[in-house]
Formats: sequence, structure tokens, C-alpha cells
Amino acid sequence: MNKKINTKQKVGRRLPQNRIKLQQLNNKQFIITLPRMWADILDVSKGSVLTFIPGKQGGIEIVKAKKEK
Repeated sequence: MNKKINTKQKVGRRLPQNRIKLQQLNNKQFIITLPRMWADILDVSKGSVLTFIPGKQGGIEIVKAKKEK
């Protein structure tokens, strides 16, 4: 399992589950804390707002990422 991760590819990657923090707000929104590496992969800055929808084969798709660099 020492495959090199392609950081240019934006689909089909699994998040490391142990590094994710999840908080639910009262209006069906979640604050998800992702590892710093994912801000670089998605090309957004720290503290960015991302919109997620359920993916077709399970998982999630990222719909909108505000570019705040």
C-alpha cells in the first residue's frame, strides 16, 4: 500500500477517516474539519466553504468550493 498519491486528480479518493472532525449545526449544516492536505488537493484555502452532495456510488461529491486563496 505504498502507492504514490496523485494530487492533481480530484475524483475517486478516500479521505483518511481518523483525521476528520464533524460538528452538526442546528440548521442541517455540518462543519467538517479535514486534514490540511485536502485544502491543497482541492485548491482552496484554510477555512473555505465547500458544498457536498451524495455521490452516485456512495461517498460524496464536492459541488462548489469557494476559491479563497
